[in-house]
Amino acid sequence: MEAGDIIMMDDGSGKPFHTAMYVGKNYMVHCSLSGVVREEYTTGMFGEWVFSYTKNKDIGSKAAFTARQFANTGQTSYGSSHKFSSDVKGMSREEAVAKVKHMKEKANIYREQVGAFKFNVDSLRRCFKWAYYSFFQIPFSVNRGTTCCAFVLGCYHAAAIRANFPSKKESLCQAYKQILDMKGPEKRPSITEAKKSGKWDAKAFKGYGSPTKYLNKAERWAYPFASNRGLYYNNKKLGWLAYDRVWADLIDCYAEKHEKTKFPRKCENVIPSGMLVDAKYIYTDTLYKLLSDDKWWEKTRVDK
Repeated sequence: MEAGDIIMMDDGSGKPFHTAMYVGKNYMVHCSLSGVVREEYTTGMFGEWVFSYTKNKDIGSKAAFTARQFANTGQTSYGSSHKFSSDVKGMSREEAVAKVKHMKEKANIYREQVGAFKFNVDSLRRCFKWAYYSFFQIPFSVNRGTTCCAFVLGCYHAAAIRANFPSKKESLCQAYKQILDMKGPEKRPSITEAKKSGKWDAKAFKGYGSPTKYLNKAERWAYPFASNRGLYYNNKKLGWLAYDRVWADLIDCYAEKHEKTKFPRKCENVIPSGMLVDAKYIYTDTLYKLLSDDKWWEKTRVDK
């Protein structure tokens, strides 16, 4: 095994249920119930599948280095991306439990119909966030925690950004701040709230990264910011899936003139093959299918 290999453990029925990353010297890093930790690993100790990225071994070693950095910082707990505190604020315990259950049911429906959330501008923002956090030794996620699969995919995304973006510390800081500011300074009222208050203006809402313009019905709920926040870049409204434009503009902005041509202009050439999906909402079984179907990932079954 090599550093950066992805380990997916068998739940005993032949289905993957947990994701970890091999980081070398018989150690793995993963997000367990204790948070992001580094633990000893012996091949076949669980009965697992091992995925190796054959297209670019270097990005695997960089992802492993990133995972070790996050494990050393500590403080990142295990937590579901769907348990947003803002969604249950002011609710009784029973109401909050019902709300979270409903959100998880929606997530399961989405997984069955679509599989993985499309990579979008907010996904690119998170890539820069994790690249920035790893560079400055900040925990992966302090407030909301992370899941095992989101952590591994996030490490690959962070490593890909750092490997394909101008290496100056100032460039990464400024780019992260620039893309962080894209959502607009204030939260806009949701469509439902606007209609109730009598302030609904269909023309005003049109074009604010509205998912109805780009996504099918099964995908629309996946973008919580699309309907209630303005999405801007360089003071212009921007579509939710215009991540290639944002990436290319950031390269033009922060790369030296003589080195601009060496950086990829599209995210599909930055993010490892099979991983151009939103990391925040990924699940082990979904990532297993994505990597199994991709020619650049070599899958090996290791039994106990």
